[in-house]
Amino acid sequence: MRIYKATNIDLNHDTVVCPAAAPTVSPRYTHISTRSVVDALQGAGWTYDSGTARKTRKAENAPFAPHVLKFSHTGMPTLFDGSRVQAVISNSHNGTGAFQLGFGVFRLACANGLIVRSISVADVRLRHVGLSIDQILEESQKLVDRAPQLVDRVNQWSKIILRDDDQETFAAHAAKLRWPEGGVNPHDLLSSSRPEDEGADLWTIFNRVQERVIRGGVLVRSIRQAEDGSLIHKSRTAGPIRGALRDLQLNRELWEVAETASFCV
Repeated sequence: MRIYKATNIDLNHDTVVCPAAAPTVSPRYTHISTRSVVDALQGAGWTYDSGTARKTRKAENAPFAPHVLKFSHTGMPTLFDGSRVQAVISNSHNGTGAFQLGFGVFRLACANGLIVRSISVADVRLRHVGLSIDQILEESQKLVDRAPQLVDRVNQWSKIILRDDDQETFAAHAAKLRWPEGGVNPHDLLSSSRPEDEGADLWTIFNRVQERVIRGGVLVRSIRQAEDGSLIHKSRTAGPIRGALRDLQLNRELWEVAETASFCV
């Protein structure tokens, strides 16, 4: 799978103001510019925080590319550790996916964001066929209403203390999500880089591992065989995830791993 790099976007970015859908979409496709969604959300009390869009190989495809936007709202709670609950929107104008609306969490300690995909607090996927601004606004209000469920989940995780072997198991599952070919020592994902991340509870461990998986900084080792049969050992430092949709996918998968782990039952 090709990983496309993402670029930070403002509200004048091509993917936001895109006035029409890609010419390749079905006639049944209902185009709603992301800018009109942003304007409606801002009118309903939401504040635009940040966004990324996937870079495309061809300039003419850029306005239709998948993009991810994050918003805050005064009605959204703050977690016990100061992290802010956000709304995260994923959209495109080329028919490659549904309009998605879900939760995100912004951690002040490391200025890092994570995406929530919870069994109990699910994402909303809206098909572009018949999609309307009113429908999006209705679902965004439901996010505010469901936010306390997310807070309850985080509070529960903060009280679950993981044994060393449970921490290693979680880190091993997380490593496979980004590095399925191996080469990363799961223990490296558990290292702490700041006092706020010290602790053995599930919420703290989750955040430590998530930051390493998304931002990189861990050593990746590889071995290949040369033509003469000898083994060539190489190592590199993993860089950050730069693809908007890959970031979204990895975050959600990490959350699912934590939520479905035996120590959460």
